[in-house]
Amino acid sequence: MTGLEKKKELYNLRNGYLKYNPYFQYTEINVYKFFELIYSRNDEMPLEECEGASQEHQNHKYHGIATEILKDRARHFMIFNDLNFLEEIKDREFVITSPISYIGRNRTAKNSRFLYAFAIDLDGVEKQHIENIFYQYKSGAMPKPNIIVSSGNGLHLYYILEKPIALFDNIKILLKRFKYGLIDLVWNGYTSSVKKRQYQGIFQGFRIPETKTKFGEIVRAFYLENSELYTVERLNHWVTGRRKLVDTEIDIINKALYIPKKLTLKEAKEKYPDWYERRIVKGDKSRKKWHIKRDLYDWWKRTITDNEKVVEGHRYFCIMSLAMYGLKCDIPYEEVKADAYSFLEEMESKTGNQDNHFTEEDIEDALKAYKESYMTFPRKDIEVVTGISIPPNKRNYQKQKDHLEEIRMIRDLRMK
Repeated sequence: MTGLEKKKELYNLRNGYLKYNPYFQYTEINVYKFFELIYSRNDEMPLEECEGASQEHQNHKYHGIATEILKDRARHFMIFNDLNFLEEIKDREFVITSPISYIGRNRTAKNSRFLYAFAIDLDGVEKQHIENIFYQYKSGAMPKPNIIVSSGNGLHLYYILEKPIALFDNIKILLKRFKYGLIDLVWNGYTSSVKKRQYQGIFQGFRIPETKTKFGEIVRAFYLENSELYTVERLNHWVTGRRKLVDTEIDIINKALYIPKKLTLKEAKEKYPDWYERRIVKGDKSRKKWHIKRDLYDWWKRTITDNEKVVEGHRYFCIMSLAMYGLKCDIPYEEVKADAYSFLEEMESKTGNQDNHFTEEDIEDALKAYKESYMTFPRKDIEVVTGISIPPNKRNYQKQKDHLEEIRMIRDLRMK
């Protein structure tokens, strides 16, 4: 038997077990049902009706995106409520999607708006592994996925969320860590022949049902009939160690909400001409940046040095905040990186759980916060994830110009 024949035999074995296992009733579904289950809530699809439907007024309806990977480029398909495009992608060789809604045509983290499910790629699933997986579902050792996609060499497990999560930058960081915890849970010595776990972020794309696997078979999907949707709290019960969310972090995730914008572009042009000229006419998407003195950066370094409040679960976020403050204060990246690595020994010394060492990999990951999109990470959220109180620099809620004018007036009166 050739290698290809073995792959196909194992693929068919997994499909048969998914459909006829003795524990749970998973029913095969088509690509239309797959997208309906991912996105619909209360029998309503939340996506745009058609392209450009919300370009003038922000009604908080976005669209999904499927991407066909070609040899020299990628082709994007926008997913709207009618799902008409699905007929076009059937039988194509390499088409992926993420359980996320977007704005714009590109499937990027910057364009993401809501997460509708956690999707986990479990590779190396052989006969004994798929039997062990279902036994762990039955025993309650792992949560049962709402949808299992048989993708070719492995399985994609979809945990559909009861309430989609708004993807602000601070939320993305928490969800990335949390998903790694879910991967730790489902990718264990009994569920895969691959010993080294493959960690995927929340934006990872996966093959779509009724498109093709790597070896030419059709990707198939199976749905657990009448299964309940998940909340972050419920999934969090299974996560352990440093990836587990604390109550305050869950609260941040649950309270994340996009506030509808009430202005049309025409109204914005009249009310905010400078913004309109910069963003719309010139196409400058960069954010205006406050140039803060390095005092803040140096204060944070002193604060996290030998601080008893920096405990095992907060170390990563302390270094991540160092990167954010470095950018805010115009500190060169190489200096921030050197400072971050100088904390490696100290942070590792706080290890209590031997399965939770602080490594160079943690530092490299935390340093990814040294970019523009993290400059507006809320101070209160930094307090939550680091466990350190950060006193606000009060202006009595005034604009900087008015605040400085008042300070000068007080100064002049005192001088007199």
